[in-house]
Amino acid sequence: MGWKAKSLTLLLGLLLLASGLWPLSLICFLWLWFSFRSRSAKASTRPAGDSSFVSLRGIIGSALLLLSLVAFLSGGTFSPILFFAAGCISLWSNQLVKLLPNRVSRVRDSILLRSKFNPFTWYALAEVKAGPEEFTRAVSAIEGRLVLFTETGRVLALVKCLALNRGDAETMVLEKFRSVTLPGLSGAHLLPLDGAEAESTMRMRLIPAKLSGAQFAESASRIRGVLTVECGGGFVLRASAYGTRPGGGHPQVPICSGTLTSPPLVWELLEALEKRTRWPEPDGFSTLLDSLVATKGVPLAERLRSLESSEDRLLIRSLSGEEVRTSRPQMRAIISLYT
Repeated sequence: MGWKAKSLTLLLGLLLLASGLWPLSLICFLWLWFSFRSRSAKASTRPAGDSSFVSLRGIIGSALLLLSLVAFLSGGTFSPILFFAAGCISLWSNQLVKLLPNRVSRVRDSILLRSKFNPFTWYALAEVKAGPEEFTRAVSAIEGRLVLFTETGRVLALVKCLALNRGDAETMVLEKFRSVTLPGLSGAHLLPLDGAEAESTMRMRLIPAKLSGAQFAESASRIRGVLTVECGGGFVLRASAYGTRPGGGHPQVPICSGTLTSPPLVWELLEALEKRTRWPEPDGFSTLLDSLVATKGVPLAERLRSLESSEDRLLIRSLSGEEVRTSRPQMRAIISLYT
């Protein structure tokens, strides 16, 4: 049964229900239920861009719009408006989200960024620091979303969660960072960024740029700005590109919306970008993170040579003797991540 027949059956069922003929409407709804069950087994074999597939969200949205019409014809006052608004949100939520800037603001004394338009959406950033082994090999094995700065070679891991409060959000983003960090690969480590630094990093003017799906890696290497890629199984699953303009702008998280029909390897992308940029070299933070990874399970007092307070910053000396400065929220996140 096609989507037109389903829509007519749904409309008939709602009209029968509104007329009080609920046994007949029940037959219509049962028919719809069985038809969707028979199609659910085939849904996984459909290509991502198949527009003939009617999603559950589309059915719910259509049903709410039809309920709005039935409520209006029945003389309702507020219910038609409520059903209509709910139906529009269900059908076009993705488009509505894209119209709103993905702006964020930092959460004080934390590594979190919080969405300005959705108080239940939280983000966190971690810089991918070079380790003693090959950097591109380690980055190619990362699972999740990466933000690549094509001009500087800086690589950030971006995680997102939905939570009711700050405490839950901090726990969830650290757990997501742990799933990004791959044991056994010392070519790169994650350094969680303080909320203030993350906000400053994301304070830029983004201009959407086009990518060629056929020659994705080569096309991406010509972008002068930011690439956001979703990685999984060693492949680039989704990607979006942005040019950047000088100037402040509002802190915002770049979305990753472009689905790739022929996903390239992450390694291919990094090799193409390497022609125009230099990847980061190990620094003091790399040494600190290497030391924390090597001493995992050891009491904290034995994992650091010294830890001193200097105004609003912490001065940390790793076992090798190198010194780095961090904020207190950043240090708490580092210890939590590598404990």
